[in-house]
Amino acid sequence: MKAFKKYLSAYPYAHGIMFHYFHNEIHPPSQGSITQEQCLLLFESIRSSVIQPEEWIDKFRKGRLCSSDICITFDHGLLSQYDIAYPILQRFGMRAFWFVNTVSLNGEIEHLELYRYFRNTCFKTIEDFYKAFFFALSKQPFFEAIENTLHHFNFSSYLNEFHFYTYNDRKYRYIRDKVLTSFQYHLLMSQLMMQKDFDVDKTLKKIWMGMPELKKLSDEGHIIGLHGHSHPTQMGTLSFDEQKREYTFNDELLVKLLGKKSIIMAHPNNSYNQDTLKILQKLGIEIGFRSNMIQKESFTALEQPRQDHTILIDNLFKERLR
Repeated sequence: MKAFKKYLSAYPYAHGIMFHYFHNEIHPPSQGSITQEQCLLLFESIRSSVIQPEEWIDKFRKGRLCSSDICITFDHGLLSQYDIAYPILQRFGMRAFWFVNTVSLNGEIEHLELYRYFRNTCFKTIEDFYKAFFFALSKQPFFEAIENTLHHFNFSSYLNEFHFYTYNDRKYRYIRDKVLTSFQYHLLMSQLMMQKDFDVDKTLKKIWMGMPELKKLSDEGHIIGLHGHSHPTQMGTLSFDEQKREYTFNDELLVKLLGKKSIIMAHPNNSYNQDTLKILQKLGIEIGFRSNMIQKESFTALEQPRQDHTILIDNLFKERLR
């Protein structure tokens, strides 16, 4: 396929392809989500360069990864990935890395995906959600304290490596990740969910894979890796001890549930710092993935590149899959 060869020439180094969201009649569409048909076309187009996860690790250790080598990765441990993408992997005899948060496996709530599900199912469009979110924010007692920051920041510059984000996508994520405290953000989202009579308990069963799915993947040779226990959106801003708790609990729970020690991970929201890398090294993690294709000589084994699947689709198919 000429388009894929052109893509590989533009990115002439081994990397992962990062998948998050899929939709069908059961799993609702969300920003960047693709159908099973689109997934099939994409896997079919790139499978000549895809290597199995155990081979990726072996070649990485030996320094023998080729410039055209690609691995498949999934973040967050979502049920839509298992229901929609996993059968396509089976069809092509491919296996993948699955980077999972463990908070839902521990009977707790992982808010990032809960909020995503809410905004994609309770509003006609994502812009309707943003309108409601920004309006609710303007009515909060703490708004005056952050208004000046919002007025002077150029939202168009935030996350500019992801060209598919709209202005309001960037604005919302900047406010969530950089401006609001965790308490303020959860308070605001709770207010919006109450306004919509959103059923949290019913929704929790629809979002994540459980132990049966993860165990099946692991037993079939897929490799389960770390992604933080609760997926903080700004892991790199947490204290050393907070990060250590996140990854230690993530690691220990996966060992307990799967009976295997993981040596691979992906940084949640691409957020990490030197403390993160030290913690991961002490946990025995050998390979870590970022969520972009930036390359620097200073990058370590824990900072390997990944391409977002939406960018790959744009490179391969342009309007064909849209």
